[in-house]
Amino acid sequence: MVCSGVGRLRTLAPSAWLTLCVVGAAPSVVAAQSSLVVPSQYADVEAPNGVFWAVSPFAARRQLLIDERHLLGLKGRSIARIVLRRNGGDPDALRSSAVWLELTMSHAPRAADATQAAFASNRGGDASVVFAGDVTLPATPGVAKPPASWAGAGAITIRLARPFTYRGGTLCLETVTGKALRATPNEPWWPIDAATQPQSARGAVTTLGVSCIPGCGPTPAGADAASFVPGATACMWLRGVLPANDYALCCLGASARSWGTIPLPMDLTPFGAAGCWVQVDLLVMSRVALRTLPRTGERLGMLEFELPAVPAIVGLSLFSQWAVETRRNAFGWVTSNGVRATVGALSPASGVSWVECADTNASVGRLLRDRCPVLRFEFDAP
Repeated sequence: MVCSGVGRLRTLAPSAWLTLCVVGAAPSVVAAQSSLVVPSQYADVEAPNGVFWAVSPFAARRQLLIDERHLLGLKGRSIARIVLRRNGGDPDALRSSAVWLELTMSHAPRAADATQAAFASNRGGDASVVFAGDVTLPATPGVAKPPASWAGAGAITIRLARPFTYRGGTLCLETVTGKALRATPNEPWWPIDAATQPQSARGAVTTLGVSCIPGCGPTPAGADAASFVPGATACMWLRGVLPANDYALCCLGASARSWGTIPLPMDLTPFGAAGCWVQVDLLVMSRVALRTLPRTGERLGMLEFELPAVPAIVGLSLFSQWAVETRRNAFGWVTSNGVRATVGALSPASGVSWVECADTNASVGRLLRDRCPVLRFEFDAP
C-alpha cells in the first residue's frame, strides 16, 4: 500500500509523503559523555522551527535517517533513552495527554542522502522494536525563555525497553504513532523543537488572486517552498473548512498570463460562478482525496511529485489552482486562489532524511530534507 490521502500525478515522477533537516557540525567526543544531541549545534540553543514526530497527534508512519557524521560520539554505545525537547517558539500552555508509539531502530543500508521513498528500502536487516506503548505528554506552560529544558515539563523522555547499540553508519528510527488516548478535542499539540534548512536552500511561493470557496478564507491553496528544490518531493495543498466533498481537483499549468488565446485571470461569472476566477492555464488536472485534520477539523488535500535532481530546473515556475464541486452556483464548481511555485537552488547534502505518510500501513511515503527534530540520545557512560 502506498501513502493514502495524497494526490499523485501519473504524468510526472512518482511521489512520496510529510517532514526534515539541516546539517550540523560533528559533535566533539568527550570521554565521559552520556548523551549526544542531533543536530549538535542546537544542544543549548533554540532551533528555528517546530515539527511533529514521535508524539504526533495523528496516526502516521515516519522514518528518520541520520548519518554517522552526526553520531560520532555514539558509536559503540547502547542507546537507552531518547529525549525530545518542546519547541520554545510555541506560546501555548499544554494539558497533560498521551499518545501511542511504536519505535523501531536499525542500521540503514544506505546513507541518509540516498534515502528512498519506500520504507522497506531504508530499514536495516537488524530492525528491532525498542519501544511500544503509551507516551505521556506532560502539562507545560509556554516556554518563557527558549530553549526549553531537557528535563521536567519541557521535555519527553522515551525509555527504550530494549537498548539499541549503535555500530556506526546510518541510523534509522522508524515510528508509528496512533491517535491520542486521553486528550481534549484540541490535544495533544506537543510540537518538538526542529532545525530547518536555510532560506537559500528553498524555492519561492507566491499566491495569485483569491478563493471563492465558501468558508475557506481568501488563500486556502499553497505550496511548500522547501520542497521546490531539485531532487525533492514537491508538495502543493488545499486546506480549510471545505465542503463535505471527498475530493478536489488540483489543476497545474505553466502560465498565469494566458490559457492559449484566453488572457488570465478569467472571470467565471458569465458561466454562473460569480466571484470565481481561473488563475492558471489548465494543462494537467489531478483528482486528490481530502482528509480531515484531527486538531482543527479542517480538510486537507495534498498533491505531490518528485522533481528531477538536475540544475536545469532551477528558476522554473509551476502554477496551480484547486477546484471543488458545489451546488451553490450554476457552474457547479468553486475555485481556490492560484499559486506560483519557483524551483530554488540544489539542496545541500544534509546527512539527515525523513520519510512520512499519514497511513500507518503505507509502503511508500513522502521524502523530505528540509527539517529535522532536535533529539538527544542518552546512554550509560562506561
